[in-house]
Amino acid sequence: MVIDKNLEKEITKLFENPCVPFSIKSRAKHIKTILLEKGLTNILETPYTIIAKTGSENSAQRILISTHLDHPGFVFKNSKEAIALGTLYFEKINLNKIPSLAVYDKEGKFICKTKIVKVSGKDKEQIFVKDNPLIKKNYFGLWDLPHSYFTKESFFGRSNDNDLPTAILLNNITTIKNSKYQYVFIFTKNEEIVQLGSYNLAKANTLKIKPSDILINLESMKVLPIGKKPQSLDYESGLVLNISERGIIYSKKDNLAESIINNICDKNGIRIQNGLAGGSTDAWPFAKYSQTRNIVTLNIPNEYKHNVNNQKVTLEKASINYINDMDKLLGEILHSDISEYLQESKAVFEKDLDNKDLQHIKQKDLLLSRLAIAYKGKSNRGYFWPESFRDKWTDFSYKLLSYLFYYVKKLLKKIDTSQRIE
Repeated sequence: MVIDKNLEKEITKLFENPCVPFSIKSRAKHIKTILLEKGLTNILETPYTIIAKTGSENSAQRILISTHLDHPGFVFKNSKEAIALGTLYFEKINLNKIPSLAVYDKEGKFICKTKIVKVSGKDKEQIFVKDNPLIKKNYFGLWDLPHSYFTKESFFGRSNDNDLPTAILLNNITTIKNSKYQYVFIFTKNEEIVQLGSYNLAKANTLKIKPSDILINLESMKVLPIGKKPQSLDYESGLVLNISERGIIYSKKDNLAESIINNICDKNGIRIQNGLAGGSTDAWPFAKYSQTRNIVTLNIPNEYKHNVNNQKVTLEKASINYINDMDKLLGEILHSDISEYLQESKAVFEKDLDNKDLQHIKQKDLLLSRLAIAYKGKSNRGYFWPESFRDKWTDFSYKLLSYLFYYVKKLLKKIDTSQRIE
């Protein structure tokens, strides 16, 4: 199995530019530079997203493709203390055998390595390391793992979630002329904080999404069959086309995004798996708040998501075949007339969820509504820990307001908050 050289170059460049939640400055600069090199000029960065557009500005139907920029990691409060941001599965890791952390400055430049000496907190979010004066406030860390590498069958990388789909999208982006569609590329920030970036984008409907619009979200995540009659989904049978996640089905019928993907795969001999799948992605806020039901998540199966395998911290693994298949799929979507793929696809399965999961999305929405307020100052300034009195006062005010809102809404709507949210 051979990977396209241009795609390999995009993957390598992106993996050399690390980032974690609230430490995305260098990554954002990298993304915007590539978009400009590709000829795109309609680019907007906000505290929550980078959005680029090409194609017909007056189109009745838009194709929106989203991917997220961050990977779970650590942000340092000082030279010996950090906070874990994102789901790092400490409860599944043998803490006696965890690797060191690779530490980077705010610009993503490698500074040093450091060893974790203590993990504490309700969710194992408080991290203590060996004191090192080279580590400054708001530097960030990732697991110190071997460099990414390709084999004949697989790609092993520290942050396949979600650098692989992002690199594949960048490989296919170009200016699009003489198309009846407008293409909108969405790069979300802080997805690992319960989809904070897409939540703010979708709830405000900043993009003014219409019923005819089509949203394809890109991911590299675990395969988690759900539903009253779970389908057979696995890591060996191809890409996974998610039309759901825990607690929500994007659309129970007439999903044009689902039809496009299935019909392209059928025509080009690409293996694709259909069924209800769990997890947590940038698609759910759009499904809950937007005005379109044409939503899917296209997933490169990632069994070692967030660097965990059999109690060990490890590189994530993805099939070369699946990488090539997503590359081919996006190439068809962006560079062919997709009108021929809009007819209803043949995928048939029971689109229903267990009632016990419906509460999950209510609790998740309540949590996000609080975090959106609590993290507003951090999102606006682009770094996590306060560096001035004004930062401290802003964070305190938003945090206080967020909890007042949270408990009032919880009491009024009688929402159970006992489930774990990722």
